[in-house]
Amino acid sequence: MRYKFLIIFLLVTSISWSQKVLTIEECYQLAKDNYPLAKQTEMLHMQQDYEVASIQAERLPQLGLDAQATYQSDVIEVPIPDSSVESPNNEQYRASIKINQLIYGSGLINAKTNLIKSQFDVDRKQVEVNIYQLKGQINQLYYSILLMQENHELLLLQKAQLKTKLDEVKSGVEHGVLLPTSDKAIEVELLKIDQNIESTIKDKASLIHSLSLLIGFEIAIDTAFETPLVSMTLTPDLKRPELELFHLKKAAIDASSLLLSKENTPKLFGFADGGFGNP
Repeated sequence: MRYKFLIIFLLVTSISWSQKVLTIEECYQLAKDNYPLAKQTEMLHMQQDYEVASIQAERLPQLGLDAQATYQSDVIEVPIPDSSVESPNNEQYRASIKINQLIYGSGLINAKTNLIKSQFDVDRKQVEVNIYQLKGQINQLYYSILLMQENHELLLLQKAQLKTKLDEVKSGVEHGVLLPTSDKAIEVELLKIDQNIESTIKDKASLIHSLSLLIGFEIAIDTAFETPLVSMTLTPDLKRPELELFHLKKAAIDASSLLLSKENTPKLFGFADGGFGNP
């Protein structure tokens, strides 16, 4: 008897260990790690750094090099006796270099940089809004699974109660207290409950599959979903990513207007040209 108890205990323990308990916070983290939209933020950072560095390079001297070489098989000769005018050489070449340096740009480069940063702030916030909307979809699926989980447990309780009642009715029929058909109605109800249980299991499996696709992680069908604790915190400020996105878009429009005004202001450049050639 002691050995049987030990075997049953080990079996129950192994089953409890194999069953995974999933929380809604873990779903959020899995979606953040696996959803393609969440990975765009790092790419946006890299793109912003590249474009800002490209704009800042306008402060550096701009070099221009031009070179050309030709060979003429025949050249024009000046038919003037005792003239000092020499005929052109058959080999002709020239090379020149130009250096331009921005001395004063009326804040144009800073305006370009601010616009790039404002636009990328908008793009990053848009990703955050999309992830926030994804979080709402996770909530809908997760709480639907919890509802199916609760319905399944209620149906099992109802089935257990009806089975107990059915045993009592059958006992009454055997002793002649109740009519022979008294247990048929209960059996019909049990059949309906079994159908509802099967439907609940299928619906829960479908919801779990949809949630798995959404968070990029395969959830086992026997996973237990933990009911989250809902806390109500009243704050005077309403903070939603959509509102922050609106303010960032307004800031980007202001930065674009400032850039347009800077493009029409005078700039001061310094330049130098040098070169040599033949002739």
